[in-house]
Amino acid sequence: MIFSLYLFFFTIALMLMRNIARLMRNIAMLMRNVAMLIRNIPMLMRNVARFMKNVARLMRNIPILMRNVAILMRNVAILTMRIKACSGSHLDAVQDWQCPLVLEKKDFEKLRQSEKLFARKFDTSKDSDILNMIDKMILSK
Repeated sequence: MIFSLYLFFFTIALMLMRNIARLMRNIAMLMRNVAMLIRNIPMLMRNVARFMKNVARLMRNIPILMRNVAILMRNVAILTMRIKACSGSHLDAVQDWQCPLVLEKKDFEKLRQSEKLFARKFDTSKDSDILNMIDKMILSK
């Protein structure tokens, strides 16, 4: 009976020693991880500082970006209006972005074939013959 009691306590002591050894290994691993974390804190702080600088730079550039987007949108709107104002079935190409495009004698045949109206697109100081040609065409009908 005493022998079995010694064996029981010996087994318990052996299991306790194994658990203490595991605990010591886990504590050593934990200490290595804490040491690595402490070594990485300065690098982490530098990265956080860089990140904050980049966020600040981005925040400073947002008004500039918004202004540039507004300018771009305005220019697209102006370009769209010019294209609409200058476009028509009688035009082959828009030149020098003159809007409205001034029509001349050379455009008469295209005007005659078109069903669109062309008010305010004539300049008598440049070419008065085109208006006379249009008058003759209307009066001859």
